[in-house]
Amino acid sequence: MKREAKKEQATAWRPTGYTLVELMIVVLIIGIMSAIAAPALMESRKRSTLGSVPRQTLSIFETARARSLMRNAAMRIIITRGDTTVPGNIVLHESLNTSCNFFPRSATDIDRGAETRWAIMTMDLNTSRYTNVGIHMSLMGFGTVKYDPSAGRTLTGTLTTPYLDLCLNRRGLLLENTSTFTNPDWLRINSGGLLQDNQVVIGFQRREDGLDVGVERIVLVKQGAVARIMR
Repeated sequence: MKREAKKEQATAWRPTGYTLVELMIVVLIIGIMSAIAAPALMESRKRSTLGSVPRQTLSIFETARARSLMRNAAMRIIITRGDTTVPGNIVLHESLNTSCNFFPRSATDIDRGAETRWAIMTMDLNTSRYTNVGIHMSLMGFGTVKYDPSAGRTLTGTLTTPYLDLCLNRRGLLLENTSTFTNPDWLRINSGGLLQDNQVVIGFQRREDGLDVGVERIVLVKQGAVARIMR
């Protein structure tokens, strides 16, 4: 009886918990799983950031279209392509009256086009959110994009334009400035000649180690600033 009582007493006071070896094994397993999952999570974040860029571009054109019609005002959209070192931007300005020729100072100067003081909306790719994952404008200009499942994507037109100066007038017509920023000469797109049946094409791509990777995201803008995303 005494022996059993002592045994029960020893069992009752035995310390419980994990040993140092068990804790080290758990930490090692967590470390291995994190090392396996981290690259996939980083890649998912990069794809998500790239996917957000065409959606923001779409939002800028939709905002321009809505404000132009509701406020009876002209909207100016300045797109600077940039390059892989200094990526570009898209800036939306509202006219101070109903004309495409009367905009705030920053909307008539290419060097100050991305200034947010007078801008309604901006998307600047030269910020850490985008530069950290290597996002840049791969295409910009007027052209057409067709996709055939068997032949792939076909691009036509001039898609290496350094910048575009567009105006959506109060009638909802999309115009291109074919002259200087300070003395613009507006031409309606799809009005004939080189711009006939063409659309504004803006492409976004991600670059790593000097090479473009992933799926290029393309935004097409038709007359009236009607935009859509083509993957």
